Amino acid sequence: MIYEIKVSSTEGTKGPITITDQMSAGLTFKESVGIWKGNNRVNNASFNVANDKRSFSLTLPEMAAGETYRVRYKCSADINLLGADMTAQNTAT
Repeated sequence: MIYEIKVSSTEGTKGPITITDQMSAGLTFKESVGIWKGNNRVNNASFNVANDKRSFSLTLPEMAAGETYRVRYKCSADINLLGADMTAQNTAT
């Protein structure tokens, strides 16, 4: 599964921003797909993934007014979830 988090600011930020994501039961972080600020790829940010791979944090550079970040990453599901109906409700702050 590929997730995308969009972060935008109408007024900009006064410094770096940190995103954290706690994944739903049965999901684990697999890998980063990419981070973009507008149409430009961000290369100076990295995911800090928890040992159990069920959460991560990411610090991104400051944003100007009207800018948007897109953060894409892959998750894998536990084998016992395959074929099951489910709704993933990750929490990103």
